[in-house]
Amino acid sequence: MVHNAQYDSRSIWIVSEDGLWDLCIGLLLFGIGITITINQLIWLVGIFVLAYFLVLMAGKETVTRPRMINFEIQETQLRKFTLTAVIDIFILILIMAISAMMFVKFDGVLTSGFLDEYAILILGVFAAILFIQFGILLTGGVRFFVYSGLVLFAFTMSYIQSVPVVPIIYSIGAIFTIIGLIYFVSFVLRYPRSGRQGDKKT
Repeated sequence: MVHNAQYDSRSIWIVSEDGLWDLCIGLLLFGIGITITINQLIWLVGIFVLAYFLVLMAGKETVTRPRMINFEIQETQLRKFTLTAVIDIFILILIMAISAMMFVKFDGVLTSGFLDEYAILILGVFAAILFIQFGILLTGGVRFFVYSGLVLFAFTMSYIQSVPVVPIIYSIGAIFTIIGLIYFVSFVLRYPRSGRQGDKKT
């Protein structure tokens, strides 16, 4: 178990049993769906801020941190997580950028024909890679492998069958959100608060 206080802040991000990652991803999917539906990028930006700062970051600090005594996080896990987080952030930026370019038509800006045709598949592949990494790095992250397969299958079928992608995005977002809420309630009830806030340095 990591006892050095400097690792406390990073350790909370590796715990997935709190369901906060699921909730954050679910909200981001809703943001992408709304952006596509109403053709307004500001909704994606706004929901991203809401999901990251008010749900994920605030939740990790107020709910997960006081319960970290219940988890054993190895220093090697933290090193791998820190390195992979850079890759994940890049993938997330790509997902959001592709979503904006493909489904939000800016005046005077032409989108690429290749991206227009294969946007759904590209989004599915990037999302699947992101979930696989979550499954490898996070504690109790096995369900993220299922998420990866679900997203890749759904987006591939949407492309092959020419099914509108928005209902699929909303449906997957709802699944993630519901599972996240179940995990969150279970986490709060199962793991007691230790009363120890730990070091908050990053």
